[in-house]
Amino acid sequence: MTTAFRNTVYRTSDGLEDYVFDFVALDDGWRIYIVRQPSYGGRDESLHVTHRLIDGDRYYVCWDSPLRRLNDAKAVAALWADATQSYRRRGRFEAGADRSHVYDRSSSAHVNPSAADREAAGPRPARGGNNVDDADPDAGRMPVPPPWYAHLIRR
Repeated sequence: MTTAFRNTVYRTSDGLEDYVFDFVALDDGWRIYIVRQPSYGGRDESLHVTHRLIDGDRYYVCWDSPLRRLNDAKAVAALWADATQSYRRRGRFEAGADRSHVYDRSSSAHVNPSAADREAAGPRPARGGNNVDDADPDAGRMPVPPPWYAHLIRR
């Protein structure tokens, strides 16, 4: 069974548009499928320029490292939507100033990400004779950004 959160609505930080995503757990992490977004309004829609990839007939957000946690995937979706919003309006793919913490304004904000990540990972063997997970030293950290992320942050 594949774990997925479908039709998750994200309102951009400027409050002007809604983007809709499907978060699907795959073997190597979460994939962020783009279900609905505003048009590019005549701007270049190539995959490279818009930081998208394609799987069959579905577009998904380009990110070059595995997104192992649902919160990481949601943060990347928010950054991508805000950067896309900037590209649509100003022709520059940038997420805006100080996006070191991305607030979850999506329709799935109530989902317990730890439980979702455990479900997506499947059953795990007990450690040390019990079923208690070890503390996660990376919890709450942003995922490692791809090279294109550096130009998203306005300084």
